[in-house]
Amino acid sequence: MSTLTVMKNKHDLDEELKRLALNAQRHPSRSFARRQALSKLFHLIMQSSHRLSCPPALGFTQELLKEIQMLAYQNLFCYICEHIECYDPQHGDVLQWANFLLKRRFFRLAMQEVMGFTKQGNPKRVPLTTISDYSQLDNPSLSQQLIQYLEEDPGKLFEKTHIAKNPAANFKVVSLKRLAGYSWKELASDLNVEIPTLSSFYIRSLKKFSAHLKQELMQ
Repeated sequence: MSTLTVMKNKHDLDEELKRLALNAQRHPSRSFARRQALSKLFHLIMQSSHRLSCPPALGFTQELLKEIQMLAYQNLFCYICEHIECYDPQHGDVLQWANFLLKRRFFRLAMQEVMGFTKQGNPKRVPLTTISDYSQLDNPSLSQQLIQYLEEDPGKLFEKTHIAKNPAANFKVVSLKRLAGYSWKELASDLNVEIPTLSSFYIRSLKKFSAHLKQELMQ
């Protein structure tokens, strides 16, 4: 059975994930065989993403919660790829290990990165999470100014900033579509990119252009 085929039952899925994880462990770091096993492992986990469980988070909008989850998943997958040797089948299945890491570490870290926290533990929004933070959508004039600036893109700065080997998935396109209301699922499908990769690129780019956008919009 192909690893990209949906498993018939939970046991089959867990056994295939275990086989791929142990196979990756047997190969040297950065080898083709290791990367191939990890790639298949990643795709199979994504097919079974309904079994990844983030802790409950009250008080967040659905859109913001999705961003936190996508960043948590991205960081989780990066960790698994870099530390696959840490997986021990005697302590549980691959998805049990992934959920342990997600709940104990990566969801909390993603929430802190996206939201920021006060010393009292109360969430405090930091202005780097979404492109709409810069447009202040309750101010139509400023929102239109941001859209116009992104569309004009002086020096093609935003267009040149794109996901490796995918110029179509650039900051200009992603930002304008997010402002237009496109979901991560729609964008990922249109641009042929995995959702965690797209979300991570988006957040990194916002941080990169933070000062630049503020300066232009405050003029």
